Amino acid sequence: MSLSGLPRLTGSTLVHGDLRDDNVIMGRDGRVWVCDWNFPAVGPAWVDAVTLAISMHGDGLDADALLEESGAVAAGDDRVDVFLATLLGYFARAGQQPVPDTSPYLRQAQNWYGDVVADWLARRRG
Repeated sequence: MSLSGLPRLTGSTLVHGDLRDDNVIMGRDGRVWVCDWNFPAVGPAWVDAVTLAISMHGDGLDADALLEESGAVAAGDDRVDVFLATLLGYFARAGQQPVPDTSPYLRQAQNWYGDVVADWLARRRG
């Protein structure tokens, strides 16, 4: 894998960029709301499926099978690995920053996500 794959992470869909289980609210009527839009961007439509699958992998589920079932992106697609490697770099750097007074558990969460992404990417890459 090389960074030459980054240009393939383009698209024209509004993406949340940080979709995970604690950013989703399910109403009693079956409607779903996505909250905490800190990183909206225009990108590939499958990005949010992958960021949500990170939480799933961290919870012990087969994230690749869930991606495949969703139809958002083929689980074996190299673009997923490029994106995961990019996120790994972000989490590794962010997790080492000082803890902000406004969010005392932020770095702990970023480090957990970094560990989960590293594990998932290592499994994907064999």
